[in-house]
Amino acid sequence: MFSSPSRSPDVTSTPPSGIEAMRIEHEAGKVVAEHDHAQGQLAFVLKGALTIISAEGWWVAPPGQAVWVPPHLLHEARYSKNSVLIKVLLDMQRFAGLPQTCRVLSVSPLMRELALAAVDCLTVQTQSAVPASGGLLPLIIPLLVETISTADDWAFLHVPQAQDSRLRLAIDYIWQHLHGRLEMAELAAVAHCSERTLARLFSSETGLSPGQLRERLRLIRALELLAQGYSVTQTALEVGYSSSTSFTCMFSRVMGLSPRTYLQRMAG
Repeated sequence: MFSSPSRSPDVTSTPPSGIEAMRIEHEAGKVVAEHDHAQGQLAFVLKGALTIISAEGWWVAPPGQAVWVPPHLLHEARYSKNSVLIKVLLDMQRFAGLPQTCRVLSVSPLMRELALAAVDCLTVQTQSAVPASGGLLPLIIPLLVETISTADDWAFLHVPQAQDSRLRLAIDYIWQHLHGRLEMAELAAVAHCSERTLARLFSSETGLSPGQLRERLRLIRALELLAQGYSVTQTALEVGYSSSTSFTCMFSRVMGLSPRTYLQRMAG
């Protein structure tokens, strides 16, 4: 499992328009060291995959989706595949209604086009010295803020960071044992507590049962393996499914698309 990063402050100032937007690329295996932002950040994945890690947990954004990171949240970013992103920074003091917590957002076609248009507008302004108050940007910003504020939270791509050491032991054990049956008695022995205490910890800290958490971990591990070039069948067996059919059913039910369609999107 991922360890929590240590603090490294961000000193980026906010431009007069209250927004920054840029297209960025990262190579496979790139790790952006722990840092935070004075603004809220939308990291929209056009190609590849992004994992955000903080003391609160970790979030995985597949192609076509985004991670929203609130201001001053210390986090690390990891890229398991060559990735292309749109990064948007928004002044939370100026724009009301933006999310206050880190989350994976379902990106609508409108949000996608607005984010791309913001990059284009800001690029033109930079190159031609057009004032921030001119052009289409003042029209784009409130619409983009609204689409971010109302976007669906893909909570199934978030794994909470356990605060209790016993629960951390149990979750680490599940991560290392995605195959086979999941026995509560075995987990409790690993965590050095009773089954009742462990069940209470799972409920209070993650809101999930051990079985639900394992399915989430299986999905996140599968996204990592697919990004690394594993086939659907290889991935299914690696994360503990007996066949690619059962894995495809789970993947399609949760993600809303088949693993093969996901691979096509990731390839861009």
